[in-house]
Amino acid sequence: MEVRYVAVFKLRGANGLPGDDPLGFFEAENPNITASMTAAPEPYFEHIDRSRALGVQLLSGLFVDKKEGTPEERLATETARIQSEGQGKKSASTGVYLVFEGSDDIDPPEFKTRRDRDDFAISLDDVPKGELRKPFKAAIESVLAGAALSLPAQADKKVEEIGSVLYFVDPEKGIPIYLYNFQMGSASAYVSGPVGEEFAAEVTALAESLAAVPVLERPVRLLLSSLQVDADSLPAFISAWSALEIFVNATFKSRYEEKWFAIMEEGAPDSSTPIFERFKDVMSDKYRIVDKFLVITAILDPDGAAEDVKSFKTLKAIRDNMFHKFDMLPDHLPIEDVQTLFIKYLKLHLQSILAEGV
Repeated sequence: MEVRYVAVFKLRGANGLPGDDPLGFFEAENPNITASMTAAPEPYFEHIDRSRALGVQLLSGLFVDKKEGTPEERLATETARIQSEGQGKKSASTGVYLVFEGSDDIDPPEFKTRRDRDDFAISLDDVPKGELRKPFKAAIESVLAGAALSLPAQADKKVEEIGSVLYFVDPEKGIPIYLYNFQMGSASAYVSGPVGEEFAAEVTALAESLAAVPVLERPVRLLLSSLQVDADSLPAFISAWSALEIFVNATFKSRYEEKWFAIMEEGAPDSSTPIFERFKDVMSDKYRIVDKFLVITAILDPDGAAEDVKSFKTLKAIRDNMFHKFDMLPDHLPIEDVQTLFIKYLKLHLQSILAEGV
């Protein structure tokens, strides 16, 4: 049986899409999923809005035929109301939306609560929706992270999930079987700018690089968690810092420790090789997190290393005071400072890998 997944995110750091609309820029297989950008997301909301309307109608007795109109007619009325409200909100401001469309084939589930009408069916808790979404998750997270990395430094990096829906397609009737899955975000002020084909190409390159490095999956997921617009300050800060810390530890061990010793050995006489081997042995378990970050910054951005290490130490002090000294939370947690630092070096890290063709 075919599973279809549609998810729409608002890219808060973008407010215009010159050129093609929609602009397709990413696709992957197993499962099939594509990503595109658009300034007009309404066509992608057909099943999202119907799913929302169906949820509302279920609460008021959708399948009670004694009510005025058939279930299909009541669903159509509620869908039109939701679409009208959504279009009113979208018309108030311009924006750019990331649209994901995925499909997969699974063995037909055993339906116990399925109810069918002429044009649709519903299924309540017959299938673990989280398991159905899981195959699409890595590609979506890679693209969302690639978008955050590709936006200008001053742009808002947050992403807002406007809506999503996961549903089956009945192989015989061809009707959708709705499983209920959607979220709405909240509105706030943010800085944004136009994006286009160059931006899309960079997102694709970075997303593909991220997908090819499994060790970055967890820090990327934590980054995206901190970038959700409805994230509370403390959870967002913890997620962002954890993402940065995991990234530093993982990439230092796998890439930058060796590069650092290579830099130090360059130009040294061959006779000094035993000394460097001794250094490696002695320092193998002696590096502090600040030491590792310093090495990474010195390699990826020598000019900005001193300032970034200073910022890193300040952020670490806040984190340590919270976790070790149990200090009261400051009035303002520097969540964006942590996100900015991680995004900068994650992007530089991926670019260095692309440049070397590794």
